[in-house]
Amino acid sequence: MSDPLSLAVPSPSRPSASRSASSSSIGRAVERLSGRLTPTSHSRDASPSSMQAEVGSPVVEKRDLALPSRPPNTRATSPADLRSGVASPVIPEGAIDGVDGVSIPADARTAIHAGLTKKKFDVHTALLASRSPYFKTLFSASTTSINAPIYFEDLDEFAFALFLRWLYGGKLMGPSDFHGMQHYLCLYVLAQRFEVEALQNLVMDLVRSYYRASNMTAPAYRLEYIYTSTRSACPMRTFLATTAAYRVLCEPASTKTAAAGMSDSVKGVLAKGGELAVDFAAALARLHGNGLVDVRRGADCEWHVHVREGGKCKVRALEPYQNP
Repeated sequence: MSDPLSLAVPSPSRPSASRSASSSSIGRAVERLSGRLTPTSHSRDASPSSMQAEVGSPVVEKRDLALPSRPPNTRATSPADLRSGVASPVIPEGAIDGVDGVSIPADARTAIHAGLTKKKFDVHTALLASRSPYFKTLFSASTTSINAPIYFEDLDEFAFALFLRWLYGGKLMGPSDFHGMQHYLCLYVLAQRFEVEALQNLVMDLVRSYYRASNMTAPAYRLEYIYTSTRSACPMRTFLATTAAYRVLCEPASTKTAAAGMSDSVKGVLAKGGELAVDFAAALARLHGNGLVDVRRGADCEWHVHVREGGKCKVRALEPYQNP
């Protein structure tokens, strides 16, 4: 067996003069070196086209940064879980109490695939049924196994990850930029669809806080999305439409020919008519009558949903920024 090639720097000694290198010895050395560089697979001869196809095509390891598909059940919730955004693998204490009419094992899981990519999330079935009337009805009326996978291709997978974070006791921080705002609006749509009023109200508070802190109003594409994705009599619809109307009445014209605060994109969505145009006109009339009350400020409960819970939020003193 030939000695392995050495990558060490050779010492500066003079070459041996015992014999000169012959052409045959050089040829044997080249053959040994070529043998070490020959691929071990001999399934087929390497053609020029196949060798060219392999150049510049390194194998990239796939990394799944989403929620673990089957998280362990051996540890309790830690603050690190909630900060990272990963839903805790442990069901919060008392979270599955009172799931009437549905017989679900505590360790049962449901595979939910969200978005066009069909991103898979494994969720405790009993936890879904306890927090969402939609899933409770689905599991109680279903003729198939509760472990059967469910697909929601029209739901945003990032919004569903936020939903799981909330579901397992994590804290939602709210939007902080353009992209985050869209994910939280998608989360509101998801909460309305799954009939989770507490989550709807929380997202409403976070969106209003972001608009208030950033001094922003809803652009046309936000209006179009929320009116396309939600049902009638939706607080988020009213809020976004009112902020857009507020901008029209309060902001000066950007050019001499442009209407004050009315962009071409807003004109375009209003020209389509429908509920958006009706709500926008109602918001203009309401703002004109109440002296231009800024809906980004004021009590949170005015924008909450209490159909299932009944009543209103607990009365609490207004913060300084919430004064009407």
